[in-house]
Amino acid sequence: DFKHLKNIGQAFADEVFRVWQSYHPNITIETINSNENIDFMIQRAIKERSGK
Repeated sequence: DFKHLKNIGQAFADEVFRVWQSYHPNITIETINSNENIDFMIQRAIKERSGK
């Protein structure tokens, strides 16, 4: 839940949405209350995970 956050860092997004997710592929991460800045960082990490 990103309710009280305006931004997240690239390292945090990368660690959670690329590194951690690669070790736990059967777990789905759901984001709630994110904003445009947070969505951008998450999508950037996901794209790096898929090699795009």
